[in-house]
Amino acid sequence: MSRIIRLTSSFVRLANTTQYTAGDEISNHATAGSVVRPTFTLTGFKRGRILGAGIGIVSDGTIVITALNFDMLLWKTADVPAAVGDNVTWPLTGLQRTKAVGRFLFDDGGWQNTLGAYTAGTSAYQYCPAGYPVPLATPTLYAPHVPGFFFEFKQGETETLTAGFQVLAALDPGAEADTYNIVLDVDVEG
Repeated sequence: MSRIIRLTSSFVRLANTTQYTAGDEISNHATAGSVVRPTFTLTGFKRGRILGAGIGIVSDGTIVITALNFDMLLWKTADVPAAVGDNVTWPLTGLQRTKAVGRFLFDDGGWQNTLGAYTAGTSAYQYCPAGYPVPLATPTLYAPHVPGFFFEFKQGETETLTAGFQVLAALDPGAEADTYNIVLDVDVEG
């Protein structure tokens, strides 16, 4: 029998003013070998489907959070591509993308501030159901994939998912350190 659980993880993006460009990695460290990615432990569960993901971003200052447009990809931990470091071009091959068990597009038009409005604020939240981006849509449309993103751990595999973040459009981070609080809603089976 399955059950739905909510998993959480977080990381703090470095405080710097270097502009991100499309394809850059968002992570917690500028040096590839020091990056610690957010993980989601699923010990005791052999399979499941990811129903949705949410991200709450909190700035440590007064910088207004706007224009955040990035992908969050999830891999089984053994399959996650090597980190390159925050604000460094992170080229993902087609094979690396096919190994991802889920992809969530956090679009610049979907961030809600503390009052629930889709306008700027020092704190923002966005939730994405499992789905697929519709090509050539402006703003990007998201077609729900009701069954969710399926995954299964084989015998001997670490029962953990790891997230990676890739910028999709130019992004001015401001000088603040931003905390990314991530939730995953997962329907799991033992």
